[in-house]
Parts: sequence; structure tokens; C-alpha cells
Amino acid sequence: MDKPIATIADRLREALNDAGKKQADLVRDTGLDRGSVSSYLSGKYEPKQKAIYKMAQYLDVSEAWLLGYDVPKHRTADQKKNDQLAKLIVKSWLDAEFEGGR
Repeated sequence: MDKPIATIADRLREALNDAGKKQADLVRDTGLDRGSVSSYLSGKYEPKQKAIYKMAQYLDVSEAWLLGYDVPKHRTADQKKNDQLAKLIVKSWLDAEFEGGR
């Protein structure tokens, strides 16, 4: 990947519009801070990796696309499988009954 061809703010607005979502939906459903999301949408600040991942997953877009790169827009089947695996791993870490390697 070379340099981004679009801003994160532009891509985030496009993804929200395409998904039929509003800023309030993104905040509510991802747990991201309202002020932070507002700053991302205005272009004042760029989100950190964790926020990029949450927003990309929620909006079903590729993280690289959301960052402004010229790559396919939607998450691939492999990305979606990895998302599911990551959720299982986090769940196992948070499960008080799970003792795997602790």
C-alpha cells in the first residue's frame, strides 16, 4: 500500500452513510467516546488502531479501506473469520471458569 487516497473522516462518513447509520449509532454500538467519534468525523484527530478496528468491524469495511487506502471496501471472509476467533479468545480470557494457561 502506498499513501492513502482519502481521509479517514471521508471514509468514515461514507461507511456510515452506506450502512444507513448515524454517529449516535456508532457511539452506542461500539462503545467509542462521542467526542472522539466527532473528532474523527471532523478530521481533527485520527483514531488509534483499536478504534479503527471497532469501527471497521461495525461498519463491515476493511481497516485499510477505512484508513483511506485503495483496497477493497468490504471485509473479506477471512477477516470475518478472524473477528469471530478474536471474540472467542477474548471471551475465554474473561470467563472466570476458563483456566487455560493462567
